[in-house]
Amino acid sequence: MPWPVFEELDRPVRAVERCRLEPEPAERLARDDVPGRRRSLARNPHLDTGLVLRLAEDPDDEVRVQASVHPGLTEEERARIDFPIDQG
Repeated sequence: MPWPVFEELDRPVRAVERCRLEPEPAERLARDDVPGRRRSLARNPHLDTGLVLRLAEDPDDEVRVQASVHPGLTEEERARIDFPIDQG
């Protein structure tokens, strides 16, 4: 999905989580100031692995958690992601 189409959406969160995004909108969303948008992007199963790995280094814990369960990652890549573990 190209950026101009994305900008016209009424419910962009669903698109971020489910659609195949072109590189430009995916890159913009990965740099977004709002952690919730980056979390939604990390949930997208079509996201390029390189971008998932970049999100795996995000300062927001929940973005890293979402990246850690991305289906495109290997177990080795997944194991390198630093995210909080619930001790409760």
